Amino acid sequence: MFPGSSIPSALLTLVGIPLLIGSALPGPGRNLGTRWWFGTIIAGLTVIVGHAAGAPRAMTLAAVIAVAAVGIVRGRRWVAPSRDWTAAVTVLLLLAPALAQCLSTLIQPVAGYDGIVIWYSKTKALFAWQPMAALPFARYPNMGPAQWFLNLAWAGEGQEHVGRLVFVLASLAWIWALRELWPAPMPWSSVVVVPIVGLVFMDVDPEHTSGYQDAFLMATAAMACTLITKVLTRDSGAGGASTSGSPRQDITLAALFAGSLGLIKQEGLFLGLILVSVGALSLLGGADRDRRRALTGFLWPALALYAALALLWPLLVSLHGMNPLNIQHGDTFTVGSVLQAFGQFWRWPLIAPYFAAYVRDIGPALTAAGILSLAGAWLAPHLRRGVQFLWGVLVVHLAFVFLVFLSTRADLGWHLESAFARLAGQNRFVLAVLLSLTAVSLIELALARTRRLGATARRRAVAREGAYDPEPASEVPPRA
Repeated sequence: MFPGSSIPSALLTLVGIPLLIGSALPGPGRNLGTRWWFGTIIAGLTVIVGHAAGAPRAMTLAAVIAVAAVGIVRGRRWVAPSRDWTAAVTVLLLLAPALAQCLSTLIQPVAGYDGIVIWYSKTKALFAWQPMAALPFARYPNMGPAQWFLNLAWAGEGQEHVGRLVFVLASLAWIWALRELWPAPMPWSSVVVVPIVGLVFMDVDPEHTSGYQDAFLMATAAMACTLITKVLTRDSGAGGASTSGSPRQDITLAALFAGSLGLIKQEGLFLGLILVSVGALSLLGGADRDRRRALTGFLWPALALYAALALLWPLLVSLHGMNPLNIQHGDTFTVGSVLQAFGQFWRWPLIAPYFAAYVRDIGPALTAAGILSLAGAWLAPHLRRGVQFLWGVLVVHLAFVFLVFLSTRADLGWHLESAFARLAGQNRFVLAVLLSLTAVSLIELALARTRRLGATARRRAVAREGAYDPEPASEVPPRA
């Protein structure tokens, strides 16, 4: 174990190492939230692969530090001080909910059956560097426990509450990364909208940082979703560079985040597939031949990266003698139960009240997103493909949730009560991106319209003053 048993020690892995790894991303204007997320996923992948390969614990941790050192070397070319005042104001507005969530996490112990029995148990087993097949719930993915373990390796084994601060930073970083949606300099309306979205969607409820992985999964999916939406709503050409990264880099990062979802929770594999498939169709659909050819040129490598990451956990499970098709502990879900799902629509009357409760819970945000989406798609044509993509992801994911409860072999009433809200809530990031994108775009359109009307009124006033001169020039006497 590394020395140190305090929050300052854990800051090295909570903030320092992810940002150092993320600094390797090209582009001086790349969002810090995106850099943090990139570094976090790369560090987690290093732990997962090193552990599964049987490398010593000290060597794996040294590899994480080595990757961070590479980021330092590469990042010297890209990272520069920012003079974007919108960033400073956004930080101040997000500070209060961030501190509240940190304090809530620090004073609340790990809680809940899944949090204690599954995820914290896996974290402690990783801390002891037990073989992969000997981990509790060994078939369950390791990304969340790997992040937790990295923090405990510095803060100390007894500092599990400090380790869980990674889930707080995950929520903050994806809210911050919503700023990716607009080119620099950021519109000032985003300074108002992003913190409001953060207050609505960044839960202070201790359950979201208690050790459960649903909020972490949602935040990772939000990163992929934000970057795909950014490419769909910016008319910058397939290979054009911008201060916040090229479309090629954005799509590659989106593939990285989408592929990593299956390393967090098993249902993340399907959420990642939904994001990638709906995103690819949205990118290629409606594009002319030249743009489709340019998009395909960097879409295939991104899809290959996604596929490699999505298949990584099933491959590791197979190599360690476990059945990757047995996707949950016991026989709750099997290939046979999924194939029989469409013969079990008689379950709908039991499932419907839970969908109704879900819609009631998100009703205000859903209504606002619907109104703003229609207005945005009508008034700002460049938003249309992004809006269609976001609603497509939401609808397909809800269909997936329905399929889960059609195919489960567990007691349906118990399974609905224990899992429906968490599973359906994993798609709330869609509403956050929708509200941010459309609200800021419509506010900026209204402000631009107001400025144009003001300029037109001033020109007309000047024209009227020139047409009426109250003191005409005196007549010039004729020459003698």
